[in-house]
Formats: sequence, structure tokens, C-alpha cells
Amino acid sequence: MHTDSEVQFNTIPLEEEVKLWVDDRRMAPVGWRWARTAAQAQAIIERNNVVSISLDYNLGGNMTGASVAQFMLYKNKHPSTLATHSSNPAGRKEIENVFDKIRARYP
Repeated sequence: MHTDSEVQFNTIPLEEEVKLWVDDRRMAPVGWRWARTAAQAQAIIERNNVVSISLDYNLGGNMTGASVAQFMLYKNKHPSTLATHSSNPAGRKEIENVFDKIRARYP
């Protein structure tokens, strides 16, 4: 298992279009790229055209799925399909609140 500090941006390969699944435990569905930490997700978002994202809230480190959503808002790098698959009700709401800000700012 990688820690956020172990992820190097240059180790994430460039791709055309990516569906990004962010979860520290549950494997990504077929056809989706799997990021296990917020740092991995941020690196993939920076270097790829992410067309869909699904976030878990609890990522097993200091950063959460909401941190990834905030990163997308700050960087103005967000896919057209935003989803959360978190089973944490409060975390799910926090992610959805950031998604609402993204949708309002970048319709």
C-alpha cells in the first residue's frame, strides 16, 4: 500500500481519456482506472483527461474523497460525470457539497 508521500507525479502514465475510481479498498469496475489515495487521484487528474470520477470518502490517509473534489474545484479540472460511492453518509454529503460548487461554478 502506498502512502500519499510515496506517489511521484512522473510515475503516472499519460492517457487519453480516463474513468477514475478513487477508493483505498474496493477495486475499480472494469474499464475504470483505480486510485487508492488522494495523491494518486490528484496525479491522474493532473496528467489525464478524466471524463468520469467516482469517489469514496475514507481513503485510509490524511486526505479524503472530499479533498480530491476540492482539488478538482481549485484546479478547474473536473469530469462531466461526478459521482460518489461512499457508504459514509457524512462523507458522501461533504463530497456532494463540493460537486455542487463545481457544477455551479463550471456549468
